[in-house]
Amino acid sequence: MIGVLLAFMLMMNPNANAQVQGGILAGGGFGYMTLEENNSSDFFRSKNQVNFEVGMFMKFQSQGLYFRPQVIYMEKTNEYSFGQTTQLKTLQFPLMMGIHLVGPLTIELGPTFNRILDSESTWYNGFRTYDNGFGYRVGPVMNFNNVALYTHFEGAMYRNDNGQQMTEPFRVNMGLAVSFGE
Repeated sequence: MIGVLLAFMLMMNPNANAQVQGGILAGGGFGYMTLEENNSSDFFRSKNQVNFEVGMFMKFQSQGLYFRPQVIYMEKTNEYSFGQTTQLKTLQFPLMMGIHLVGPLTIELGPTFNRILDSESTWYNGFRTYDNGFGYRVGPVMNFNNVALYTHFEGAMYRNDNGQQMTEPFRVNMGLAVSFGE
């Protein structure tokens, strides 16, 4: 909601001289995931997670501030200590807000809505969460004209009515974004 308000203020301010750009992004990352049942101490934690992401965005920018809604397709592979794996294909909808700090450096953050498109597991055994989850992204961005290098720290949570939940308490994504437009 704050992002929508910021974008509205940027577009409605006659002195703002707002710029609108579209673009694409691609990157990869690492982290881990936990699977927990009924809020017990019995849970599984992946020993590593690797992922890649591709997506597109719109960027509304004015006077050192911007709002950047994104659509990102992500594939994540989790490996567990007992030799089993889980692969998730998700769509992520981050609503990023950013502020220019100094030189090419900006910081951005925002909430994400996540949708699981498909999951495959070598041990699934009835564990099922809702396909929708919420999370966050935050991190530095280095902007060089129409090219940006980003590092995002992020997390997400999916749960269901039976007390089962899947969390990604920590993941790091790094990538490249290319803007088109003004």
